[in-house]
Amino acid sequence: MKEKDTRALPLFLLKIGGAAAILAALFHWVEPEKIAGTLAEASPHWIQGAAIMVLLTQLLASVRLRFFLRATQVPSAYSKCLQATLAGLSLNLVLPARGGDAAKLLLLKNAGSSVTWSSLTGAGVLERASDVLALGILGLCASFATSMPATGTASLCVILATLTCLGLLPR
Repeated sequence: MKEKDTRALPLFLLKIGGAAAILAALFHWVEPEKIAGTLAEASPHWIQGAAIMVLLTQLLASVRLRFFLRATQVPSAYSKCLQATLAGLSLNLVLPARGGDAAKLLLLKNAGSSVTWSSLTGAGVLERASDVLALGILGLCASFATSMPATGTASLCVILATLTCLGLLPR
């Protein structure tokens, strides 16, 4: 117990230092006055609506992760799924090649020591496949709305390829 306590403070300070470094870099490259000016011109109703949608999206992504974990026989509390989803989202902003998704699985692995990597990887594959499937469906709907048949054909191919790959997964 003592060893964990001695590691907690440096880890916490590293997290705070990382967040401060990211904010410092952001304010170095982006002019806060321009952001404030743009936000002042925006309609508050649109900003509130966007904020609500972002929040709901993350809550629903956590529910979806929990469903996929249960499908792969991984018991997990909603709070752990929400924590992992938010951590993965945050890390995807700074890590290349969807590193946040790998970190999300690592966080879930550390939360439940009896969980196998193959079960977690299966849940991760299902989660990514559902994202690709949703994008294909959105593309197909957009192709109808914009009368772009080539986009519809490409979207349909994405949908069929995703469903085929899901069908080939072992049960």
